[in-house]
Amino acid sequence: MHTNNDHPSSKSLGFLHRLNLLHIPKPIWALSISTLLMTLSGSIVFTIAPHYLVDVLKLDKQSVGWMEGIVESFALMIRMLSGTLSDYFVRRKMIILSGYGLSTLAKMALPFVSSVIAIYLTRITERIGNGLQAAPREALVGDLAPQKVRGACYGIRNAFGKAGSSLGALVVFIILFNVVTLKISADTYQLIFLVGIIPSALACIILYLFVQDKTKSKKEAKENKGFPLKLMELRYLGKRFWILMFVVTIFNFSHFSETFLQLRAREVGVSVVYAPLVMVLMNLTIALASYPVGNLSDKFGRRLFLSLGFLCVIAADLLLAFGDGYTSVFSAITFWGVQMAMTQGMISTLVTDTAPPVYRGTAFGVLNVLTGIVYFIASPLYGWVWDRFGGMWPFLGSGIITIMSFILMYVLMNKNFFRA
Repeated sequence: MHTNNDHPSSKSLGFLHRLNLLHIPKPIWALSISTLLMTLSGSIVFTIAPHYLVDVLKLDKQSVGWMEGIVESFALMIRMLSGTLSDYFVRRKMIILSGYGLSTLAKMALPFVSSVIAIYLTRITERIGNGLQAAPREALVGDLAPQKVRGACYGIRNAFGKAGSSLGALVVFIILFNVVTLKISADTYQLIFLVGIIPSALACIILYLFVQDKTKSKKEAKENKGFPLKLMELRYLGKRFWILMFVVTIFNFSHFSETFLQLRAREVGVSVVYAPLVMVLMNLTIALASYPVGNLSDKFGRRLFLSLGFLCVIAADLLLAFGDGYTSVFSAITFWGVQMAMTQGMISTLVTDTAPPVYRGTAFGVLNVLTGIVYFIASPLYGWVWDRFGGMWPFLGSGIITIMSFILMYVLMNKNFFRA
């Protein structure tokens, strides 16, 4: 005799229940889908952008590094303001939507610009839009996520975002594979830029229709101390948060623009036609690993997965420094994707764990400002080291910094630090 528990649908629901998927609120699913579309759009456009800069505009790698460092820093600085504004107005959705709209407008302009200055301005505009939505989006996930599945909620959001990046890079590869003959023309790049506008517009529609801000209680509203841009207000973020920021800032010096992963692949023999597959593999790895890592961190703790992430950075750096050929490059990219899933997911979850809810947007803004400063220094520095000494040395430097970060984490962040 069969019971209800033997029914296939019951087993499916039980499986989803064990994975905590049924506990993830619907607005987080909608926010994740809009993130997927937005990153799909950005990946279509900016997977190919480094090659456009090098092949069409004839920039050297140090100039590419400067551009990437400057535009990323613009975005990350804007995230401080957007996070703070979302705390003050308690309307994270409208700030996210404004960022989506600005990014979409910038992508619409990109196919029609050709000078270096115009590319700079367009990229900066797009990154400002990206900066406006990033911190409020992460804070909104923290607002909506139940504490017992907080890591899983950040994992699903990160997984959808990186799935979009993988799909975008795959679209670029398909276009290049079908149109390339002996040389990729400027018209091919412009076609790719135009295709990237479509999912960006769809993301705006889904966000507007299906995502809502969390309703604040009267007690939570009273706790809002006003506009917290004053430096003295930052003390309310707490000691644990600032210890986390110190370790994360040192660790972020081990990171460089993903542009350099593609350029390293080309340097060791990967064709420009297949270069987008570097981003497909990396983002697909992040997408597949993010949710399991986040879900397991709710059970086994954030420290374990942050440590494993640091070890994956070191493995990737060694392969990128000393490897040669497709196998070593794509193995390194896989390790890099796994570390991004572990470290990014854990850092976002730890910011929510350590910062007071009323300052959650500001906390993510601080994280991104510090990251922006590091990007501004690290990306052009790695580019200069590459041009001066060769492609091996930036990755060796990254590995050394990661080892230092690993030691700092164990000295400053004991097991009690990682309590929710």
